[in-house]
Amino acid sequence: MNRFFSVMVVGNNPDEVLSKFDYNKRVPVYVKYRFCDKEKLYNQTVNVIETLLNSEDKYGLDEVAIKTLRAKLYKLKSMEAFDYYRYITNGLQYDENGDALSSENPNGKWITCKKDYDLINPLIITPQTINNFEKKEVFTAKKGEVDWVSMSNENTELYSRTWDLCVNNIEPETEQDKSIVKNMGHLVYYFNQFKDKEEYVIHNTAFWTNVFVDKNGVWYDIDETDSKDWIRNYLSRFIYNLDDNDKLTIYTCEAPQIVDKINDIDNDMEDVIDGY
Repeated sequence: MNRFFSVMVVGNNPDEVLSKFDYNKRVPVYVKYRFCDKEKLYNQTVNVIETLLNSEDKYGLDEVAIKTLRAKLYKLKSMEAFDYYRYITNGLQYDENGDALSSENPNGKWITCKKDYDLINPLIITPQTINNFEKKEVFTAKKGEVDWVSMSNENTELYSRTWDLCVNNIEPETEQDKSIVKNMGHLVYYFNQFKDKEEYVIHNTAFWTNVFVDKNGVWYDIDETDSKDWIRNYLSRFIYNLDDNDKLTIYTCEAPQIVDKINDIDNDMEDVIDGY
């Protein structure tokens, strides 16, 4: 997941619902890592990094990220599973079995969470719900108030033009056309992910959020499924079956650093990276 991601929450108490996913929240002590799983934990981390490196185009890794991951993998492979277990459990308490205990929130997904933040697309309210009959952008609304059609058709012409310029190779006619070709024309691998222009345009104009939290507080995440399917079917899967009076709230959240998710190997990795 990106450092910042969008979340839509259904219900009248969205702040309360999101609080259970607060990374900084403390919970009763539980077993975070089991000593008997040390080889599994080690192998999982190696596999995550190798998967990222083997699909660097798919994950959009830049040169710095690739270099960092290679250095981490190099460091990892110099360790035994026991050494790795000692590293990731450093600072935690152990029980009689050598299992590592923690009070960190096992469901922690975010470290900061805000409404009305400029990195997310707001909800567009239909004119019929506003006295002055002008569209309005908000971050909290009832499902029946939102103009879902408008929200899924914004910038259609722009993305259609981008496909024509970069895939169909038509000649640029305006300064905007030239800018599109300059910034997007080399991304052949990206355009090749789509079967045709229609799929590309829908993918880039459809409304969606990275995460959807339903009425029961269940967290659904784009990272846990096929992203193209998530984006294409977001409204039909999550929105259209809701009651018109269901309250929807959008947030921008900041994720724990990726190193926390893959059990970062070393905090002073700079020397290894520079010498790699």
